[in-house]
Amino acid sequence: MAEVEETLKRIQSHKGVIGTMVVNAEDKEYLLIVIQNPCE
Repeated sequence: MAEVEETLKRIQSHKGVIGTMVVNAEDKEYLLIVIQNPCE
């Protein structure tokens, strides 16, 4: 799980990224949605 968290943090740190979404492809359910403050 730590590897996944590190990857998400790395993606979120890129310029222009305002959010991330993790989706269960099988059930098409949202597992995690993180929206960052675009004003930062």
